[in-house]
Amino acid sequence: MKVNGKQFRFLQKTLENWSRDGLLDEEKKAALLGSLDVKSFQWRLLAQYAFWAALSSMVLSLLAVVMDEALMAWLEHLFSLQDDTRSVFFAALSVAIYLFGGWFKSRQKGRVFSQELIFFLGAVSTVASIYYLGKVFYTVDGHYSLLLLLAAAIYLIVAILLESLLLWVLGLGALACWFLAEMAYWAGDNDLPFFGMSYLVRFLVFSLVILLLGYGLPLFNRTRAFFNVTRFCSLMMLFLCLWVLSMIGNYDPTLEPPEASQMELWLWQLAMMAASCLAIFIGFRRDDAILRIMGVCFLLLNLYTRFFEYGWDEMHKALFFALLALSFWLLGRYSERLWLGLSGKRLSGKRLSGKRLSGKRKV
Repeated sequence: MKVNGKQFRFLQKTLENWSRDGLLDEEKKAALLGSLDVKSFQWRLLAQYAFWAALSSMVLSLLAVVMDEALMAWLEHLFSLQDDTRSVFFAALSVAIYLFGGWFKSRQKGRVFSQELIFFLGAVSTVASIYYLGKVFYTVDGHYSLLLLLAAAIYLIVAILLESLLLWVLGLGALACWFLAEMAYWAGDNDLPFFGMSYLVRFLVFSLVILLLGYGLPLFNRTRAFFNVTRFCSLMMLFLCLWVLSMIGNYDPTLEPPEASQMELWLWQLAMMAASCLAIFIGFRRDDAILRIMGVCFLLLNLYTRFFEYGWDEMHKALFFALLALSFWLLGRYSERLWLGLSGKRLSGKRLSGKRLSGKRKV
């Protein structure tokens, strides 16, 4: 049973009094004390939240600088340098930050969030360097997706060298942005589907390729740590594409307004449901939490989306929200039962291990 520090001290004092008065023997008192699990303050969770708050504040600070015209004019006057010089300056700054982050990580291995914050500063400096590099090599055709590919390559390579999960996630995000920008560049002004595939279907294929390539990461020691985060990001992109496709389909963007047949939408809806059920089945069979949680979440999202699509206009709003409340109550009740079952298994396992230890002590 999980208790806080105050409750634990009260129960400990109560059990000692009962044992002193002869109402409880020492063996039973030790077993009861062993069943108590003291909840400690989640300092790691607080550090994680503080880390994300620092990143968010830093992004907001940069946005505030960009949006302030007077400040931007002052900065441009202060750094009255050529674009190539600025690019080299920020590139050197990025290298210095990455080197400092690697040195800090070798000295302070346990401070993960502080390390990632330093690497994030290096990532911001890298973006600035690539931005000015793009201004130097400005081309008429505007093939700027290559800059995104360069950013993705830098992030992924540095992430492998420094073993940074944050840089790896940024690299995957830059790679996804590069793919979309590249497709837009080759589509040109016509904006026609590529072999009958819209941007969503192409991005779905891209997510599937990243997912399959991610299974090769555990083969190497330097990339083994990125396997789970790569699988999570690729599965998230894949299921989000399926979810949007189940609502709008693989429509032709030249049609006004874009419409998809009901049969096509049903096929995408069945595809999303089949992918979710497959993820749940494999997740439970292999005890894979990522697949299991992803499958359950998007299966529920698919069902509730269909409920809103087919029930919002057809049902009376009182009946609609009553059925919605009933479904949430049944879902919560089933989740509570599963949680209680898992908690009972853990508690029985602790008691069994406690009995084994007490038996060994008697011998």
